[in-house]
Amino acid sequence: MLSFTSCGKKVSDLWPEATSDAAYSEDAVSEMYTYELQESGCSTGLQAASTFSEICIQLKDHEANGNCAFDDREDLFITAECSGVF
Repeated sequence: MLSFTSCGKKVSDLWPEATSDAAYSEDAVSEMYTYELQESGCSTGLQAASTFSEICIQLKDHEANGNCAFDDREDLFITAECSGVF
């Protein structure tokens, strides 16, 4: 059996007061994935996507990339570890 006795002190004097601080966070910012590759005088132009999987698909799109920088796009696809096959 456990019992507490008081010598005239309030329970609130025995326990520390709890404090709380306001949390701070910045607004969420969507991340954009971009690339622009140049090879032999041609350029893919600036390509952008809002998700990693979209930019991986974009890398494989020959027409959207002006049929340019095939080898560089393939290298980027592989090194970025995009899923699937280039």
